[in-house]
Amino acid sequence: MGAYLSSYETEDGKEKKVEISDYGGFFYDEASELYYVIPRSISNEWMDYISTQVTLLRSKK
Repeated sequence: MGAYLSSYETEDGKEKKVEISDYGGFFYDEASELYYVIPRSISNEWMDYISTQVTLLRSKK
């Protein structure tokens, strides 16, 4: 199973880490220890978005 490691900033300025499934079906928030499932109805759009963002980040190296 593959995953992308990402982070986000909360409204109060705290940085949180998430693991995003390479298969596009879920992500895991390490701080809350919760898994979030992406609905099948938008999973293709979600995976396209993630793939595009990863490609953009890799091209900036």
